[in-house]
Amino acid sequence: MSPFFLAHGLMRGAYVSTDALCTVGNYLTRGLVFQRYQLMTEATVVVGLYIGVIMIGGAWIGRRLLDRLSERRFLRLIEALLIVCGLQMLLWPAR
Repeated sequence: MSPFFLAHGLMRGAYVSTDALCTVGNYLTRGLVFQRYQLMTEATVVVGLYIGVIMIGGAWIGRRLLDRLSERRFLRLIEALLIVCGLQMLLWPAR
């Protein structure tokens, strides 16, 4: 989704917010599927809550870092991460 967001001119806060909204939609869909097929156990919920708390902390730290970046540096950082992730998928594909 990142190239699509960048192509539409989303930068910094707008980019991160839009990506977060799509991620929440993805997690809600997964939760519904898990619930539908009775895969949502107590352990799954506990792990999800732990991950949620960690994500909130990460979002708080990320916002502080994002406020310090210029739009140009932000774009370079996102592009570098996309290249690294693309190379990772090419060089070490999931099995």
